[in-house]
Amino acid sequence: MSKKQAHEGATAVNIVKHFEWDLEGFGRGRVAIAVDTETMVFTLAQIGGNAPPAALHAWGNALNSIVIGGVPAQAVAAQLHGERGKWRYAVLRHDGMSGAVDYRLIIEKNPALADYPTVASLHISMAGKLNGGVKLRLGDWEPLQAAWANDQDGEGLSEYTMSPFDALVIREVPTRPDTVNWLTASPWAGDTPLVF
Repeated sequence: MSKKQAHEGATAVNIVKHFEWDLEGFGRGRVAIAVDTETMVFTLAQIGGNAPPAALHAWGNALNSIVIGGVPAQAVAAQLHGERGKWRYAVLRHDGMSGAVDYRLIIEKNPALADYPTVASLHISMAGKLNGGVKLRLGDWEPLQAAWANDQDGEGLSEYTMSPFDALVIREVPTRPDTVNWLTASPWAGDTPLVF
């Protein structure tokens, strides 16, 4: 997902928080984490600096700072995942020749027709970054994060062990609601300057 796509899809989002991150060897940057409370779609998008590191445990903690109906988003994700009961699921991992890793969440929709659609995916670049961002149903976050965490336990990606991410610093950057509301309601007229 490009930055342009992330910004174009941002109109329906109900809850948005910004986070700055810094990690030696990876750089620093800023991400927006958003949850659309109607569709329960979760977005993590790079909005400045370097692409964020694929430290899914840390981004899960940042996601948890978003509260939906009085419940932390990770708990909502677990609940939504648990409600998937009517279909069995699996996470497939594909190692690219470049060293990139893709995780795909598939469901068993209709075994008689060999219908096993991919319902969510996550791409980690060969540099260990989320340079494509993340956009998926909140309930799909848990199995993808769990598959990634399982790989960190020595079974899989030795180059993605937790140790490089131990020094990752993520801090929430407050956004002024009045400014965000004003920008959302402003008539974006192209050449006409917006007066703040």
